[in-house]
Amino acid sequence: MKLSGFLKALAVGITLTVPAMAQQVGRITSEEVFRAYALNRLWLADGGQVEIFADGRLRADWGGRILNAQWQWDAQRQMMCREGDFDGAARPYECQIISLTETGMSISRFEGRGPTFRFVEAVE
Repeated sequence: MKLSGFLKALAVGITLTVPAMAQQVGRITSEEVFRAYALNRLWLADGGQVEIFADGRLRADWGGRILNAQWQWDAQRQMMCREGDFDGAARPYECQIISLTETGMSISRFEGRGPTFRFVEAVE
């Protein structure tokens, strides 16, 4: 789903918070919390967007480069792991730290070094 230029500018200009945030700001360590806060939403960051779906699909757009992947929760590592392809080129299986921030959600391989995504809208 692509946003119009106006909606994208509006979303970048206004930082929205995750609705009904009972989870404290910080690293998500359980699949239950991850599913409650991260799934079936469109998240925007500077230069890209990501959608993570309950059925295991993950789609990201980074400046026109498209990542299509499958995700799963790794309970031992307490991370979301994914495998897929970027514009048709295979990407290796890798796990990422998911954290709630005061303004949305951070996805990173190294805590504090990944982009922060802002919640924009629910997706199906």
